[in-house]
Amino acid sequence: MSSQPQHRPSPAPTHIGLVMASVWQRSRLPLDAVARRTGSDVRHITAVLAGERFPSRRFTDRYARVCGADPLVLLRIWEDEHERRRRSGGGRQELPGEGRPSVRR
Repeated sequence: MSSQPQHRPSPAPTHIGLVMASVWQRSRLPLDAVARRTGSDVRHITAVLAGERFPSRRFTDRYARVCGADPLVLLRIWEDEHERRRRSGGGRQELPGEGRPSVRR
């Protein structure tokens, strides 16, 4: 079982999933290594990369660091999409403890 909270499926494919998939491909890390280093499982990561699940902010930060990407860039994308989803009523709200101060713009 993963330490990653289970998130409901996204109502529409996520943009951040596409960006995270690109980051993963450039990292050249095996997906099981990314899962192990982020404390998640391969099924969860696969769903995020396919745009089927919206990742938590905490997972996005860990994922960026593991894959060698700039966490601030991925977190900005995460915040933009999170806000759009919140305004449109799409997707889930953050679970308690997931929220973090916004990245400075």
